[in-house]
Amino acid sequence: MACALFNICLSIFLAQDHTLGHIIALDEAHRYMGETSDCEVLTNSLLAAIRFQRHLGARIIISTQEPTISPKLLDLCSITIVHRFSSPDWLNVLTKHLAGISNVSKLTNQMDSMGFDDDDDGGNCHGLRGISVSSEDPILDLFAQIVELRTGEALVFAPSAIVSLATQGPKVTPRKLAHHVLRVVMRARISADGGRSIMAV
Repeated sequence: MACALFNICLSIFLAQDHTLGHIIALDEAHRYMGETSDCEVLTNSLLAAIRFQRHLGARIIISTQEPTISPKLLDLCSITIVHRFSSPDWLNVLTKHLAGISNVSKLTNQMDSMGFDDDDDGGNCHGLRGISVSSEDPILDLFAQIVELRTGEALVFAPSAIVSLATQGPKVTPRKLAHHVLRVVMRARISADGGRSIMAV
């Protein structure tokens, strides 16, 4: 029922005036996007909106704790932010759909050429830093880095994102992230509990 209602709302929302940008955000998508026929209809509507987002003036944001809800949606993601998880099955899904994982052994060794100015903590003033993995078993090494991410840290897969500028004389060339991966540090959560989990005494 939730998917059927969301699909109706999505259709009405996208039919509105396109002079302003639209943001479509689905939070906790794993709670209502399953394998029912209504969920499939909503997924197809989202896929169509993503394919035509430039013409619709729309941007789609999907937040989920279950990345296997729709591999088709993963295929069309231009930016994927991965927080800490410990499921090998999730990693298996991501390796099939994200640039930066399948060829990670060859490409992350080139991070020094991306132009990041690392500080002593391995990052820079923008909270950006490349990651490096061993060439022996890059997927296992990447999984270890995901498992060890701290609260507020994430890995970003965004092939078309411009992350630095290369200058050769008067010529300035933007460098895209491509198959590389960025490790980012988010700002601290601002909440009454300071972002701490409630612990039993």
